[in-house]
Amino acid sequence: MPPHVRVSSATKASINCSEMDAQLAAALRNTQIRIESTNRTSATFLYGSRETMLDTACEFLSPDLRPVPPQPNCPQSMKIYEDHRQMAAEYLRVKTEMSELRKYKTELTEKIKQNQELENLSTPTHEDNVQFTQLNSEKEALLAFREKLTEQLTLIEAAQTKKSGSAHSTGGSTDGWVVVNSKPPERNT
Repeated sequence: MPPHVRVSSATKASINCSEMDAQLAAALRNTQIRIESTNRTSATFLYGSRETMLDTACEFLSPDLRPVPPQPNCPQSMKIYEDHRQMAAEYLRVKTEMSELRKYKTELTEKIKQNQELENLSTPTHEDNVQFTQLNSEKEALLAFREKLTEQLTLIEAAQTKKSGSAHSTGGSTDGWVVVNSKPPERNT
């Protein structure tokens, strides 16, 4: 049996066929009824206001799942139609929620990938550690070289002050200034 024709046992139990047959017989006696087949895919039915999700949910269903229009003078038929519309609205709500959750899942997956890429970039590799160690040793060697050059400079400055006597440093300052006496040194002749 196709899925759109299946009826639950609770619905079957609530339908009173003899009552429906009596209503149909009464309607046939009072007026002439012309029965014709309808194309449900293009037909518009005047049930509902078409303003709520309940009213438009049936339009989103595939044609074989849409509810058959009810018989207006039969309350059981109207109840089945309303139940079907409510189930269609619930089905549409669940499908929409599933779609939104899939979209949210995709966004979260993308964020996780980005975070993992950032973690991979921030975690130092063996090559990074080797390069860091090499640069640190170069830095230490350059600092030691600078210190030796500073010592040599002070030794050279001290030797020059002893030798010349006329020029002297400003007390070990590293500004690079040299004080020169305006008098030339005395010569012993």
